[in-house]
Amino acid sequence: MLLIRLLCNIFSLFRHKLNHNASAAFLVFYFVLRARAAIRKQNKKRLGACKPYTSVASFKDAPCIAFSGAGMLFMYFQGICAYLRDNFELNNITYSGISMGAHTATCMAWQLSTQQSILFSLKWSLPMFERRIGPYLLRSCHWKAGETAAQYIGVDDAAVREYNRTSDLYIGCTQLPLFTHTSMAAKFENVQEAIYAVTCSMRIFPFYCVAGWYKRMCLIDGGFSALFSIPSHVPRERVIKITPSTRITADIQPSSADCFTFMDA
Repeated sequence: MLLIRLLCNIFSLFRHKLNHNASAAFLVFYFVLRARAAIRKQNKKRLGACKPYTSVASFKDAPCIAFSGAGMLFMYFQGICAYLRDNFELNNITYSGISMGAHTATCMAWQLSTQQSILFSLKWSLPMFERRIGPYLLRSCHWKAGETAAQYIGVDDAAVREYNRTSDLYIGCTQLPLFTHTSMAAKFENVQEAIYAVTCSMRIFPFYCVAGWYKRMCLIDGGFSALFSIPSHVPRERVIKITPSTRITADIQPSSADCFTFMDA
């Protein structure tokens, strides 16, 4: 990208001389296109050589509960999760999520109660809404509010490692520069790593103004590349999809009469 900009600046600087020399202008333009193609080829080769960040699934035959992105509608997930906790045994479950769905999937993988999950969400969000511009144009440092919220509900590093044994967690992100979807196996070692990885799946303008950098990957919101982040080892018939949207297909979602709009999200 820097090379292309440099060539364009050189072309602009000498364009008055090139106006009388069409062949020279053509050569410069051709060289820019070739340089751009070479850079793209190099990026594809580099990304192709990197194996997707994943791990051996702990529960190969376990059902997967997948949460879509939700924006400001993420509280819809709380009622669904409360019903699941009250009516089903949720050990040895695979959870996956995108954006705010990743936040919900993390709460489920951490086996938080409904009260803890809501407190965790509110405690994490409160410092952002107290800003003059609200939860917009957040920088990377704002993930630290999530670490404080986790400590508030009693989740520490030892607890995070313990949760790795009782459930599988996958976080869906979009990997730059090729906008490929990455379903990251989230075997976290501490709270800080967990919170930061979750925010990588939320990096979307206008909420965040910078991309995330995790496991040598440049990441943005997973919704740019997929509606649900389904791990490759999970059979599709064992996936339960949950979304607050009525415009995409899912197993659990509001009825069409309760349709949410873009402004609601």
